[in-house]
Amino acid sequence: MHNRKSPFLYALLIINALLIAFIIDYTQRKIINTADSYYKQKDALYESALIGI
Repeated sequence: MHNRKSPFLYALLIINALLIAFIIDYTQRKIINTADSYYKQKDALYESALIGI
């Protein structure tokens, strides 16, 4: 019984690890994209302020 259960548990652990890695990767990319667009907006504001001066 133990031998039949462990491969299933290992498969579950691997799937879990892949899922977590995917979620972390996705959230990191989302954070980076958000920060990137924020800095681009900031740069645009800064440039328009310089032109105004």
